[in-house]
Amino acid sequence: MTRKCFIISPIGPPGSEIREHADDVFEFIIKPAVKECEFEAERGDHTSAPGKISTQMFDSILGNPLVIAVLNFNNPNVFYELAVAHAAARPLVILCEKSQDLPFDIKDHRVIYYDLRPRPIMHGTYRDELVRAIKEVTRIDRVTEVPFGQNLMPLGGRGLDPGFQLYNKLIEAVTAGSFPHKIINEADKSIVFSGITSNALHTLAGFETMIAEAMERKCKVTAFLMDEGNTALPHMLKDSSHMRDVVQLIVSSTERWRNLARKFSAIEVVKVRQGMLLHQITMNERRMLIVPYWTAVLPNEAPAIATAAGSSLYLAASRELESLRSRNGSLVSDLRLVPVLQASPDVARPTE
Repeated sequence: MTRKCFIISPIGPPGSEIREHADDVFEFIIKPAVKECEFEAERGDHTSAPGKISTQMFDSILGNPLVIAVLNFNNPNVFYELAVAHAAARPLVILCEKSQDLPFDIKDHRVIYYDLRPRPIMHGTYRDELVRAIKEVTRIDRVTEVPFGQNLMPLGGRGLDPGFQLYNKLIEAVTAGSFPHKIINEADKSIVFSGITSNALHTLAGFETMIAEAMERKCKVTAFLMDEGNTALPHMLKDSSHMRDVVQLIVSSTERWRNLARKFSAIEVVKVRQGMLLHQITMNERRMLIVPYWTAVLPNEAPAIATAAGSSLYLAASRELESLRSRNGSLVSDLRLVPVLQASPDVARPTE
């Protein structure tokens, strides 16, 4: 599912200088940049949906995961919409033509100044600069704040911790954020997987290679699996008639993790015999993707939450996994259970 990016821009009537400039900036700088970042750009005049224009504009600014503002020609509507985006603490990138003079209140903000000369357009100079800015403002661990006042609740906020993104379905998170690849590949200290079977991980293309590269970076890898003998297991399944299949997946996944542990000493497997894994989790020292288990839908169809280290959800999940680890011990490569006397500082523990 493609993520939407709303473009705040002076538009002007058809055939005018303002419209021509706006179209050139959109086609030659914005559109290729957002496409590279896996967004779809949409300007106010691009929609033909019925309804009040201002309502659609507000919905786009408050609801889309990225906003780009083009501040040319001192357009009052553009500055009004920019103020809404600032008040809502939206992920925002500002563009302005080099010949324009911005008001004092805007000059303190980071602005990409561009021109439409053929050579920089041909070489993608400003497109590349915009790509870098988009990647920076959409980092999941980036905390966005209202720029004109500390500790203000963003317009449209619900009191959530910073660094949250909700996906309607897990499959959308996989498509939009390259999970779990991003979490594995960016980890420097620890990677934690948690799930009833974790079988889907082993089917990922290049999974073992990614784990091997993480080992080279001195990462500690921990996998939490339900124990096939856990009496809570049948009650956690969408359909208990699939119990035999789930048990087989747990056994095969355990064997795969054991084989990995034989190759890489920094892998730990925790089989949960006491307690329950109520979530499917992939996390490193920077971020986490968490999917609650539901009995009504399969995990791929369930909502998913991505959040940064330090959020209340990340901290709670870390404490829960540490508790399960302490209660159940870890499984070494020869499948002997060993007690855990002291928690590793890099496993399921948030950064300070």
